[in-house]
Amino acid sequence: MAMKTKSDSQGQRRAKYGLNVTVAIIVALALVVVINALVDWQVRRLPIGAKSWLRYDLTATRAYTLAPQTVKVLSELDEPVAVTAILRVDDKNGQDVADLLDEYAQASSRFELDTIDPDRDAGRLEAYYRQLEDRFAEETSPVRTAVGAGLETLGGLIDNIAAVRGQAQEITADPELTDAKLRQEFQLLANKLGEIEAAYINAQQQLTDALAQPLPAWSNARLDLLNAFRKADAEVFTPFSREFARRAKNRNAPLGVRDLLLRMESAIDSARQPLRQATQDLTAPPTPARYDRLLASLRTGEVIVLLNADRERVVPVAEMFTTPTADEPARFVGEDRLTGTLSAMQIDQPPMVVFVHDLPVGITNPRSGFSHVISRLATIDFVVEEWPVGSNDNPRSGQTAAAKPPPEPAAGQRAVWIVPGLSLERVTQTQRERIAALFEKRLAEGDGVMVCFGYDPEAEFRSLDPLAELAGSWGLVPRSHQLLLYEGLSTEGRAASQADWLISDWPSRSPLSDALAGREVQFVAPTPIDFQPQPRVETQTLIELDQPKVWAETGLTSQEEIAAARYSQEAAVGQPVVAATSERRGEQGRLMAFTERYWLTDRQAGRRLGNSELFVNSVYWLAGLDEAIAATPRSQDLRRVEALSDGQQLAYRLLLLAGLPGLSLLAGGAVWSVRRRG
Repeated sequence: MAMKTKSDSQGQRRAKYGLNVTVAIIVALALVVVINALVDWQVRRLPIGAKSWLRYDLTATRAYTLAPQTVKVLSELDEPVAVTAILRVDDKNGQDVADLLDEYAQASSRFELDTIDPDRDAGRLEAYYRQLEDRFAEETSPVRTAVGAGLETLGGLIDNIAAVRGQAQEITADPELTDAKLRQEFQLLANKLGEIEAAYINAQQQLTDALAQPLPAWSNARLDLLNAFRKADAEVFTPFSREFARRAKNRNAPLGVRDLLLRMESAIDSARQPLRQATQDLTAPPTPARYDRLLASLRTGEVIVLLNADRERVVPVAEMFTTPTADEPARFVGEDRLTGTLSAMQIDQPPMVVFVHDLPVGITNPRSGFSHVISRLATIDFVVEEWPVGSNDNPRSGQTAAAKPPPEPAAGQRAVWIVPGLSLERVTQTQRERIAALFEKRLAEGDGVMVCFGYDPEAEFRSLDPLAELAGSWGLVPRSHQLLLYEGLSTEGRAASQADWLISDWPSRSPLSDALAGREVQFVAPTPIDFQPQPRVETQTLIELDQPKVWAETGLTSQEEIAAARYSQEAAVGQPVVAATSERRGEQGRLMAFTERYWLTDRQAGRRLGNSELFVNSVYWLAGLDEAIAATPRSQDLRRVEALSDGQQLAYRLLLLAGLPGLSLLAGGAVWSVRRRG
């Protein structure tokens, strides 16, 4: 009799089917992941040319396509550029940089790319650093020679200290020295000399080890040696010489001991002579500025190093990404930096940038408040000069800098003159007239001028500022007595007047504005600019304020008055201009006017990339280097939703109101007909 097979219950069948479906889904997902990983791994190993055939940029902004400006710069490279990326590609940021560099290398055969992972390719990285060291051998030769001689002097210093220490110990061991207290003091002196000797031996070893590494910091070694020699002279030899002389005059000391002390004093005086000569030798060689600048850049971490026959640039990877904020994540801006750097490397004679200021310290002093923009200019190898004016430039002598001649550009060198803002208290009307006269002359010779005006509630009652008069002759009239405000929200959520502007909308007709698309610039307390037509003068808007409720106030002198101001229709201003450019047809000179004087300080340009990029691109434009103003694809091809025409709106309404219901009815009728036939 055959046995009856027990059939599965309905619940068991559902469980089996569900398990099968789950396993199938997991296997399918695993296959998708594995296949994608294998394909990605293989694609990464392909040559750059093969990758380009497998990739197509479908992003709305063509974010993975080189900008036409970049392609133009790459096509015009007149010599090979060796590009070495010291880069980790394990994360998304590193991969973004690597992909961008691959695009550059594919676009130009003169963009010679090599990538070194600092964690996995330590040997290659050290070899590359040795190559860089050889590249600067001629520049660093004088300081290398001085440091080498200084190390020998340091060795002699250690020997001399050891000799003096031995003599002090000899005194303590002299049986003729019966004074126990005096013996103890000499023992303490010997111990102290032993500590000093050990410290100098340790310093010598550290210096030797550091200089044996690739790309040694020769300037730092020179400074360490100078400090060691000066400290030895001031804190070792001088006090010990005095101490030995004092002890030698002690009548209680035996004659033999007193004689030995006198010999020790003489030995110390002899040991001090090499230190003085070594100090002079160390201070004589010029500072290897290019080499030091390269070292400082390499210490920032992951970097892109660009070298041609006689120039070098370093782009930190960190500067290829914007700083994330509460409202906006970090964005990749690597193409801006790379293309601008390549353009700057092609400049035969770097322009001179002259800061005209009334600061009590030099413009390159960290306390000046302009360290960030100065460092940006140094990065692109521009020559930075200054012309201090006003009464605070030389307070000790009581002389004013208005009598000093301004810097003179070299033959054929373009110059850019920048006035970051002049104080009414420190710069007289006569001095302003002299500055304006110089600018008019330099503009006629092809230089660029940037003038930053500021809010002055009493400007309409003062004599006309010669610099404002100069800007007016170029078609730009700043209204410095009118403070621009907009209606925002206070911390309590109430309507309140605001003078702090965050600007992210840019006119599309200016190449400078194109390059800044997607950036955010901060202005504080700007004033409006009027355009005044002038013969043969072409003006353009650079920055205009676009807020729903903007108005101009006059006479406000405190934060309380600004906070108490309220919007009124009578004072309303529609899209006021706060930065503009001006050119004269047939002439090379260019002028820019800003109505905010703090936008390029460390407090703003040092913290906001938009301000920093605005400054650098403005200097490029004023110097006539338009090709160095690199706009990214995001800014050149930003596709926005355009306004719908009346016909388009009607068509969409008919489609939504009649088309979709009609399609539903047709689909329902078709289904009914099929079922009826079946």
